Parts: sequence; structure tokens; C-alpha cells
Amino acid sequence: MAAEASAAEIAQGMKTLHVLLRRLDTARERLQEGPRRIALAERQQARAEAQVEEQQQKLKGLKKQSDECNLNLKSKESDILKLEGQLNTATSNEVYSSIKGQIASVRTARGEMEEAGLLALEAIDEAEQQLQDLRKLVQQRSSELQALRDEHARETPLLEAEIADVEQLVLSAAAIVPAAEQQTLMRLRTAHGAGALATVEEDFCTACDTRVIAQDMVRMRTAKFVQCRDCGRILYVDSGAGSES
Repeated sequence: MAAEASAAEIAQGMKTLHVLLRRLDTARERLQEGPRRIALAERQQARAEAQVEEQQQKLKGLKKQSDECNLNLKSKESDILKLEGQLNTATSNEVYSSIKGQIASVRTARGEMEEAGLLALEAIDEAEQQLQDLRKLVQQRSSELQALRDEHARETPLLEAEIADVEQLVLSAAAIVPAAEQQTLMRLRTAHGAGALATVEEDFCTACDTRVIAQDMVRMRTAKFVQCRDCGRILYVDSGAGSES
């Protein structure tokens, strides 16, 4: 930092550095966001595929139940025919009545099976529709995942170039910080990124909302390097805060 730099020049230099650090953080975050979004989309697709597999197994089970129901129904119909044939050979009214009772009982059971069979068919239709919907969801997830991969592939070289450019600008702008405090700046950047610096508004540190003591306010006005006594951020007064872009 040049010895003759005024407090206003130092404040402006700190502001420039702060803006550049924010740009750098934003670009790095965007670069990292791509893989995070892709990983999330991959998990969503995997869940959708697992749901398809689960639904296929459910549908298989329902069809098996329906087949068993049909077999039982045919068995009951066979029993009824057999019993009806026995009516012709009944040797007494008692035997005849007994066979009629058995036929009525089997017909009741057959009716219940027929109802169960209809319910099974309805369940199969519903399960097949759900399976179709889940397969569409898998296709949608797959398309979304591919779109994210394509977007990341397009943006990665642009963001990497931007990061490299801004890092050079940051390196130049960081010269406003005294050589003896460069390690402090690097330590704070490692811990807080662009939050290594904080503006002072109405005598308060905007990072921790702690009042800056009068002595430190005087030091900043006389072009001295000042850190917040509470949170340790490098402080500067941004006289043009409302016009920053």
C-alpha cells in the first residue's frame, strides 16, 4: 500500500477488493453448484427408477393373485357341476337336500371369488397406470439430468476463465492491504471468502453489528489498517454504498 494513499483512496481500494471478492465467491459457487445439482438429479432419477422396479414387483404380485383367484373360481365351478351331477343320483331326500346345501355354499364362495377377481382386475389397472406414470417420471428425470450435464459442460470453461481473470484482479486489488497484513487477509479469506472485509455503517461493523470504537474510526480516517475488535473482519468505510453495482 502506497504511503501517500489517502483514507478515501484506501476506502475505495478496499471497496474494489470487496466487490472483486464477491464476484470470485459467486463464480466459484456457480462452478460448485453444477455438480451439486447434477448429484441431486442423479439421486432423483435413481429414486424414480427404484419406484418403477417396486411398482413392477407390485404389479407382478397383483397379477399372481388374480391368476390364483381365477384358478380357484374355475375349481368352484367344477365343484358345482360335480355336485349338480350328484343330484341325479341322490338316493334320498336327505342326501338331495345335503347336496343342494353344498351347492349353495359353493356358489356363495364362488360369488365372493368373483368379486375378489373384479377387485383384483381393478387393482391391476390402477397399478399399470401408476407404472406408466412412474416410467414417464423416469424419462423426465433423465431429460432433466442430461440438461444439467449439458449446462454444466457449457458453463464450466466460462466460469473457470472468469475465476482465473477475477483472481488476477483480486491479486492486484489486494495490494491496497499493507504487506504486513497480507497473511491476515489470506487467513480471513480462507475462513470467510468475501466476508473477509466488512463495511462500517453508522459506526457499526456490518458483519457482526458491533459498534466500532472511536479510536478505530479515527484510524480509518487517517488511512490505517483496522480490524473489527469483535469478529476480526477488515473494516472500511464505503462512502458510496448506495451506488455500488
